[in-house]
Amino acid sequence: MLDSAEVYDAAMNAWTVAGTLSTRNTHHGLALLPSGRVLVAGGSGSGGARVGVDVYSPAP
Repeated sequence: MLDSAEVYDAAMNAWTVAGTLSTRNTHHGLALLPSGRVLVAGGSGSGGARVGVDVYSPAP
């Protein structure tokens, strides 16, 4: 389970840490929002099912 977000740079063939989620999570759903932000919803954590969301906003 991870609590970090990462961005892949195809030109560099490398991943860069891009932020931290509110809790460690796996098996979550993702949705790209029209604003360019990413919604992370649901999933499972160390305590079982997770009922929550995070929104990732990429740097400009």
